[in-house]
Amino acid sequence: MPNLERLRVIYDTSVLGFGQYDKAGRTGVFRLVENNVAGLAKSALCDLAFSASESPQMLVHAYDYLKRTGFLKEHKLLSYDGLARVYHFLEMNRFALSREPLTGAPRAIRRLISEGIQKLDKVIHPLEASSLRGALVYHSPYWALPESTRGVKGLHRFLTVHDLACIIHPEASEAGGAFLESILKSVAPNDYVICVSHSTKRDLLNFRKDLDPNRVFVIHSAAAERFQPVTDRETLVNVRRRYGITDAPYFLSVSTLEKRKNLVSLIEAFFHFSQLNPDCQLVLVGPSASAEKAIRTKIENLGLSKNRVRFTGFVDDNDLPALDSDCLAFVYPSFYEGFGFPPLEAMQCGAVVISSNGGSLPEVVGDAGLLV
Repeated sequence: MPNLERLRVIYDTSVLGFGQYDKAGRTGVFRLVENNVAGLAKSALCDLAFSASESPQMLVHAYDYLKRTGFLKEHKLLSYDGLARVYHFLEMNRFALSREPLTGAPRAIRRLISEGIQKLDKVIHPLEASSLRGALVYHSPYWALPESTRGVKGLHRFLTVHDLACIIHPEASEAGGAFLESILKSVAPNDYVICVSHSTKRDLLNFRKDLDPNRVFVIHSAAAERFQPVTDRETLVNVRRRYGITDAPYFLSVSTLEKRKNLVSLIEAFFHFSQLNPDCQLVLVGPSASAEKAIRTKIENLGLSKNRVRFTGFVDDNDLPALDSDCLAFVYPSFYEGFGFPPLEAMQCGAVVISSNGGSLPEVVGDAGLLV
């Protein structure tokens, strides 16, 4: 095999920093970025460096994530310098103090730490243009393309777009459309965009009619290798117990508890099913969000007991394959998805999948599940 020139690639890891800072941020986008980072780090074709250009806070938390996974042994995190180390020290102490009872001395220390962080926020630049010299590709898998990357000679800028939910369905989305619009506006006509589905590409080109379709590519995502059928009975039982799930058969749904996921309708459907099948339960996995109050109100109004509908909150990724493998069926009634990792992960674990036909889901589920 001929010797190929290694391509200098800078990959933004702000998403990993956010997921390290708050486990609720470990959504499908986090998983995609995590898998991409692992794949690029193993590639012999990449001279890889990481950035975290969203904010100084995400820079230091990305450092923690990368250090924990060992990637920093070979790949540099750009702009993590002396000032960032001071910021890191202050940020970690602020986090530690937030768990302490509020007394006089800690209150004064908190104020000093907050003032220090505010000042460093103004002087730390998470991505300097000088650090981009010689790079061929800058890739942001979520956040806006930084202004410092614009006009750098020989640099090709890529942005991954996952969905346009908050623009197309603002009434059913947790985040505001203005945030996503600012991300999409960072793309210049000579930049490149990766969309995770043909559905997302169509939505993007309808919103940004000035973009060249030939510079917008569709690359479908894949479920992580850890999502495989779990057959060990002891593992299945232990995971059930860990999240308070009884021995009864259960339907499973995995998503943030937001309006777009259409979980109130799922509760109604489960109620009607449970009238004829009183032994079944519904397990809702995912962090709290805008629709949780409406979901709980619907459960209460229908007279469903807590034993019939189980909220687990955030579930560790290592436990999800067992839940997917053991469910009666995986149900995903979302109004709209740019891709939709949970049904793909469930199918990879051998689960029966019942999904809506919203957005990209027909691309993901295909004829391997029941579309409604």
